[in-house]
Amino acid sequence: MDSDIPASSNQLSPCLLYHKVTSKWEAGVTWTPPDQFKRLMSAFHFDGWKTINPDSIFQCTTEPVSEKGKKFLLCFDDGYECTYTDAYPILERFDYKPMIFIPSGFIGKNNDWDHHLLGRHFNHLNLEQLKVLIRAGWVIGSHTVTHRALTNLSDLEIKHELSESKKQLEALFNIQVDWVSFPFGRYNKRILEIAREIGYKGAVVHILRHNCVIDDFILWSGDAVYRWDSNKLIHRRLYRKPGYRLGKLFRVCVNWFSGCTLVWKRLFSS
Repeated sequence: MDSDIPASSNQLSPCLLYHKVTSKWEAGVTWTPPDQFKRLMSAFHFDGWKTINPDSIFQCTTEPVSEKGKKFLLCFDDGYECTYTDAYPILERFDYKPMIFIPSGFIGKNNDWDHHLLGRHFNHLNLEQLKVLIRAGWVIGSHTVTHRALTNLSDLEIKHELSESKKQLEALFNIQVDWVSFPFGRYNKRILEIAREIGYKGAVVHILRHNCVIDDFILWSGDAVYRWDSNKLIHRRLYRKPGYRLGKLFRVCVNWFSGCTLVWKRLFSS
């Protein structure tokens, strides 16, 4: 996926990428119980870590990790309602301000784009909830309009998904949307070129390198959090301890299996 993308020597702050923080059990692997999330955020806060506003990177593309200034980027994919009901109150206690990627066509709707294991459905954030998060300092990014894998689409469809999502979010909330996350982690060089042409300045992606910069378009390496991840392991990722690269390779491989949803939808959707 990143074999044709040039590497960069710049170092960005670590990025943790969540999907759901919820007590609603499901058979999937992309959810974290609120109590576990709270303990982790508390440990980060106690250890001196602060969240970074991703827009600050446009002024300075180097955010070194140091004992005097520990910073990390906290992201949420998919824009689930539980982000507001369960994660937001926890993050407010520690003054943590994440970036959240929204599929604009599913605001206030059910996640019908996904395969519902054991019949578990999840709602997306509605307009009022998103407005509260924006007022609290959260950064809104695009997750396309319909959450389709862009690598399966034509250039015209890709442009529609990326441009319309940006326009819709900017119009709804009177904000600038500069960041994008690609559904199912699927992207290639052409998709990155289209995103840049549309006006995005950066993307959070599943990539093995720490980060890349292509013609001033920033690729920030998101480190996905899964159900089996202990708080100790996640905490170690911020310091990129020995073994980080091997663990990152494993997590990138796990993300690839999100393609099972694509296969299921293709076979069984009406």
